[in-house]
Amino acid sequence: MIQHATIPTKVPWYRKASPEIGQAFADFYNTVNEKGVLDGKTRSLLMLAVANLSRCTHCTENGLRKAEESGASRAEIAEALLISALGSGGTQLYWAEDVFERFFNSVPAPSAETHSPSRTRETVRSGR
Repeated sequence: MIQHATIPTKVPWYRKASPEIGQAFADFYNTVNEKGVLDGKTRSLLMLAVANLSRCTHCTENGLRKAEESGASRAEIAEALLISALGSGGTQLYWAEDVFERFFNSVPAPSAETHSPSRTRETVRSGR
């Protein structure tokens, strides 16, 4: 089994500032990285995709290294990055459509109750 990164031995700022919550985060981080039904390569490719979407340079570079260490090929790494870009692109398209429709067609902005994955373009256009 591939050993994933653990919280560094140097005490991070958040554990100094908030020891109890910081330790809980460290425990959560380590548990998620070490246990579960996903194999190490799949887990590392998912972490890379999330880091890519977050545009965190450090996280993405760490994700690239971990994916490679877990046995992912360059083709698998590229595909994970492209899938994350596609997911982001689709989200951006629907966000842009909502903004465009509200601006040009006076469709009310979605509230917390109406802005959900089940909300379709038709409900946006109709103002429901």
